[in-house]
Amino acid sequence: ESRMRARAREDDGTVSDFRLSLPRPGPKSAFVFSWWVLGLYALFFAQGLTPSAESEQRYSELMQQAVFSPEAREIEHEMRRAMRDLDQVHVWGWRWREPYSRLVPERKAYLAVAQRN
Repeated sequence: ESRMRARAREDDGTVSDFRLSLPRPGPKSAFVFSWWVLGLYALFFAQGLTPSAESEQRYSELMQQAVFSPEAREIEHEMRRAMRDLDQVHVWGWRWREPYSRLVPERKAYLAVAQRN
């Protein structure tokens, strides 16, 4: 109880000396503030790029050519075949089981080549 009385005597009702330390104004602060304002502008007010109808049409045509080209289909088929072949031999503990310890690295290399194409 004596501690509480002593503390009450020390506390004279004034607000503590707590201050929020803001950064000092200077070149770094101005630089960061300007980028922050620019970011807010880009986020809320700037309009995005709207492509023209011609460029959208050209993009669509190029995508159709890429999707339905025979080369793309052949490459995708080759990659799926390589994945299927790897899945047949990629078993749990393949590093310590004899036939799989040879087959898995070979088929992984084959899959890597197929994915690069």
